[in-house]
Amino acid sequence: MYPNGPSYQLTYFTDGDTYKGPYTSGDTYSGVETPDADTLVIHLRQPFADLPFYLSYPLFTPIPKDKDTRERYKDGPLATGPYQFDTLTAGIELTLKKNPYWDADSDAARHQYPDRWDFKWGSELVKNQQQVLNSTGPDASALDYENVDSSLIPQLSGARANQLVKGDSPCTSVLNLDSRKLPIEVRKAVAKAYPADQLYQAEGQNDLVAQPASTIMPPSVPGYRKYPPLPDLSGTGKGDPAAAKAMLAAAGRLGFELSWYYDNTKPIREQLNQIQADALTAAGFTVKPIGVATAEFRRRVHDYYSPVNLGQSPSAWCSDWPAGGSWFPVLFQSHSLLDGQSWGMLSDPELDAEIDEIGKLPAEQRNARWMRLDQQLMARYVVVPRFYNKLAFLVGTNIGGAEGDSTLAMPLLANLFCKT
Repeated sequence: MYPNGPSYQLTYFTDGDTYKGPYTSGDTYSGVETPDADTLVIHLRQPFADLPFYLSYPLFTPIPKDKDTRERYKDGPLATGPYQFDTLTAGIELTLKKNPYWDADSDAARHQYPDRWDFKWGSELVKNQQQVLNSTGPDASALDYENVDSSLIPQLSGARANQLVKGDSPCTSVLNLDSRKLPIEVRKAVAKAYPADQLYQAEGQNDLVAQPASTIMPPSVPGYRKYPPLPDLSGTGKGDPAAAKAMLAAAGRLGFELSWYYDNTKPIREQLNQIQADALTAAGFTVKPIGVATAEFRRRVHDYYSPVNLGQSPSAWCSDWPAGGSWFPVLFQSHSLLDGQSWGMLSDPELDAEIDEIGKLPAEQRNARWMRLDQQLMARYVVVPRFYNKLAFLVGTNIGGAEGDSTLAMPLLANLFCKT
């Protein structure tokens, strides 16, 4: 999603902001030391309590230099786990076969239950999920890890109810408000007018896959604590255009222009845009939605210097690991603007310092402080929270061991097996 990839190493590793990787900067890097063949030492320029989480990323998998095929590596990575690439048709299908060199005794967290895996992409969602529900022939040993489509929910009764696997997700969806361009009285009026219920329904959300949000961090993150929602930030309601218009009038802001991009190639996106535009127009705003094609939309919403003032990316955030350290330092510090992943487009040295301070606290103190900061940031009205994502996926009748991974919002693939 972000062209520069994860930025934690830029912030926390020694010289991480200047080292450009081995292809550009060579093999000598002061942030990493390898004193022998079995030891990796990482030098930090500031405390990074969540480093063990970050080290679980696949990008930390060691790659022998003679196996590094650079841009071709993604087509045939070195296998260090229970499976290895068999065939790959980019963007369409990937099959995995057992890795004969994998030793189960050295890797208790993973298993080699199925003989092979076959991943397929690009098929029509509802058709695919219906096949999984029907579980005819090979479809009984299939699953679809996209959330279940609302049109199929009426079928999930009786025996088929057991084919639905539910769980939590580490994601929160929001309307991003650019605090550089929108005064707080305008941001509060946007929240007052926001048609949350209408958008939720039009988008096809339901209680299986989403729940209204009133905080930044979702309930799945350890340390989450629900606090009373700030006014008009409950993730629910039809909006109150008349009250929002009165707020604008009192602030001398009637007719304030709001602008955003939307994808005009998808009917559902056009419908959502119209609902939002109608509600904000009724609230006394002048609205300027800018419709663009999908590829252009993705490019423009990442441009924080484009001529819009709300709806920039990211419209949702999923924590990289279950802690506040993968929310607030990423989304709300000044560097977030340069990283292209900012909520509210804040550049506040005092906030930067507070986030750094919390990150240095012992684990038992950090969680409470993150939630206190969560509430403080919501009071600045830099986002309008929409919903927390939830996990609800379908499995065939021959699939066993199916459960959700709330950290990745995915099935826990390592535990899946075929019953027969």
